[in-house]
Amino acid sequence: MQLPPPPLAQFARLVSSDTGALYRIMAIDPGSDTLGLSLLTVDLRDGTIAVHYSSTHTASRQLRYLPDGYEEMHGTMFTRMHCHRHMLVNMMHEFQPHSIIAESAFLKKKFANAFASLTVGLEMIKSAIRDYNRFMVLELIGPSEAKKAVGHKGGKGGDKDGVKACVVNYPGLVWHVDPAELDEHSSDSVAIGMSKALSIRGEYVVA
Repeated sequence: MQLPPPPLAQFARLVSSDTGALYRIMAIDPGSDTLGLSLLTVDLRDGTIAVHYSSTHTASRQLRYLPDGYEEMHGTMFTRMHCHRHMLVNMMHEFQPHSIIAESAFLKKKFANAFASLTVGLEMIKSAIRDYNRFMVLELIGPSEAKKAVGHKGGKGGDKDGVKACVVNYPGLVWHVDPAELDEHSSDSVAIGMSKALSIRGEYVVA
């Protein structure tokens, strides 16, 4: 059994009709099981930023497509990363991003295990990128910097609803998906992508 490919027809049309004016960005909010993924473009003619795709991918929901005993043989972490990697490679080849950016790993003493899984996740993303384009590098941005890019002021507990409100209400942002369906992971990935898109427009630079 093989992992199913994501619905990619819309991206194939976008890439095939591109005249070179659209800068394509893949933005990733990494996680061991849940991974936020957004695909954005910046129109280099007028600076318009558009969100073409934003969703949360759950690796544990893909385990049924793997051979029997796969998780027992390779372990839970490796198996989930395998599912994420398969999905990302497919998305990269279809969307053909010019830049790929992800949230960097951050260490909190209370969540040391989360830091370890984030670090493994970033290495998985780099491995997927090598399959797509071995000359491309993974760009990283800190969690607080990504949120600041969309106007989020921060707060205790991460204020995930606040991040969603910031990206949904960002002035001039064009949506080709329903922003009401964003969850905390997809919202974060949009903010991550916006930090790159705004830097292309010269409006946001991480110090």
